Amino acid sequence: MKSLSSYLAVLLLISGFTTSTSAQVAYSPLIDSIIYLANQSTVGLADRQLSGDTSVLIGGVQQTITTRNFQYNSIQNLAAQYIKEKFEAYGLEARYQDYSSTGRNILGWKTGTRYPEKKYIICAHYDNMPTALIAPGADDNASGVVAVLEAARILSPFSSEYTLEFAAWDEEEIGLVGSAAYADSAASSGMQIMGVLNFDMIAWDSNNDFMMTIGTNELSAGLTLDYEAAMELYTPEINWNYTDIEASDHASFWDVGYPAILGIEHYPDDFNAYYHTPDDKFSNINLPYFTRMVQASIAGLATLGWNCKMDLQHQVISSGVDTMPQEATIKILTPRAIGSGTNLPRCYYKVNDEDLQFLSPSSINGFIYSFTIPGQSFGTTVSYYFAVQDEDDVIIKTLPDGGRGVNPPGTQAPNNYFTYFVSPDQIQTICSATTPKTIPDLSTIYDTIPILFEGGVKDLDVQVNISHTRVKSLNLSLIGPDGTQIDLSSGNGGSGYNFTNTIFDDEAMTSITAGTAPFTGRYRPEVPLSTFDTKSVHGNWILKIQDSLVSQVGTLNSWCIIANYYDLSASSDVLTLQPVYRLGQNYPNPAKQGLTWIPIDLGTKTEIVLTLHDLYGRKLKTLARGTFSEGLHRISCSLEGLTPGSYIYRLQAGYFSDSRFLLLTD
Repeated sequence: MKSLSSYLAVLLLISGFTTSTSAQVAYSPLIDSIIYLANQSTVGLADRQLSGDTSVLIGGVQQTITTRNFQYNSIQNLAAQYIKEKFEAYGLEARYQDYSSTGRNILGWKTGTRYPEKKYIICAHYDNMPTALIAPGADDNASGVVAVLEAARILSPFSSEYTLEFAAWDEEEIGLVGSAAYADSAASSGMQIMGVLNFDMIAWDSNNDFMMTIGTNELSAGLTLDYEAAMELYTPEINWNYTDIEASDHASFWDVGYPAILGIEHYPDDFNAYYHTPDDKFSNINLPYFTRMVQASIAGLATLGWNCKMDLQHQVISSGVDTMPQEATIKILTPRAIGSGTNLPRCYYKVNDEDLQFLSPSSINGFIYSFTIPGQSFGTTVSYYFAVQDEDDVIIKTLPDGGRGVNPPGTQAPNNYFTYFVSPDQIQTICSATTPKTIPDLSTIYDTIPILFEGGVKDLDVQVNISHTRVKSLNLSLIGPDGTQIDLSSGNGGSGYNFTNTIFDDEAMTSITAGTAPFTGRYRPEVPLSTFDTKSVHGNWILKIQDSLVSQVGTLNSWCIIANYYDLSASSDVLTLQPVYRLGQNYPNPAKQGLTWIPIDLGTKTEIVLTLHDLYGRKLKTLARGTFSEGLHRISCSLEGLTPGSYIYRLQAGYFSDSRFLLLTD
């Protein structure tokens, strides 16, 4: 890695920018398997050979690479030859790029099957320091070259949709010379470089916290998120923070407009103590950490080059009163061909606690797949998830996320399902708290029963007790929360008096129009109460009583609603999963007084709240609040007025929440 002192820059990232995320990184069981072909033995041997800890066969002769410093060009060329011979042995096309009399890059590549003109590059510089005959450079930067070589060895047998290029740069230590020569040539020729993964010093971890630093900029935001997603899938124990440092070869690509990231050990908090000295030896590296970093680099390159992207979109089925079959529809966004035949997308579902069953699509319209979940009886809980794999069996994605299994897809269920209820019915009797009320002569009164619970009306009865000398003068109506009004009784009862425990019930044998006062028992109302069926039970129910004759008075003593309703509140305890959201690490981190940036990636347009807390969980301030569009956002956050120390920031987006630590320094 080039000297750092002159390259510490202010972070030039614009807050609030958004990029489109048409598809998310998907899990690949193949990638998850092959990255372990890079193990401590293979990684360690390659690093020992490059750093002179052991000899190696180069050009058919056993030789030792004692230095890779540019001033010892003849020995350095042994390293270049070693790398090129490795590329060729792995079946890659390979060549030197001699850009000066002393400068030599080594390039190997595998042409893409679908996008041969577009490439992803994995790279590292192979020159080293100090300027001495004995300069091992086991960490700086044999470690990065090992990541390139192991990626070449492991990925070369597999086809890739994009061209993969494996590059070792010369003369990084004296000003990024080799990578700049390549990047300048690429830009002038219009080369389509989709992204560059540059690794520089990935073998030092003195405290075993598996922490790394990612060098990134605004241009490289999408590439950064994809690489992070790959690490989350395949090397989840690796944690990271961010830097904008330009002291390695990724900066050559930034300078000409290509997205690129740097992968480096935890900088600057846990930096190699033997940097640029003869003691940068294999014996001083952390081999388990180093190996995991190499595995992450292979996973990241394969994810990008193989186009392992898939996004699943679904409108969650709502709980309700419908016992009919439900259509579950999913939209699949992926650049890869979707599985067919027995590997078609599936919808798995279960009823209550029964075993899972799967459904094949009932219809396919482009990338929209529909499944018909059978109708269920009242009181049933239905849980379901989707599973999709590509035609080549490379990637699998479930919704909700976390499922596994291919051929057929999704045989290993995720931890969470989508859930809906065919709502059970409940019966409650709710009575007025504002009676008795006088019914004046030739007047209209209203009395209200508020119903606070949620649900849909299945059946409704109304019970009234009215003292009145001539009930024929009364018109009784019921008004629902949505304003619907029906007549219960209008001018019935002849010269009789009183409604005594009178229940208006659609299922009663006798109509109120055929009854005789005093009305006692059950009667069918003039207009069926079923008018309210399936309407919301929540809200204000109003009994309207109108007196239409002179000299007739009375009292509304009491009235009640007997509500048989579908209990929709049962669904409120169930987590309905939302589209994928991600909360990134703030940068720079540690942060200083002033601004820091926090990246968030939203799977859909949603309202978010971003808050800052102390280590006791006490809220200190709201960093951002509002409705944000789908995509990547970088939120600029003021830290003015806070004392140095550790803090926690928290994102709440719908049901999703996540937190990360933030360190503030002077």
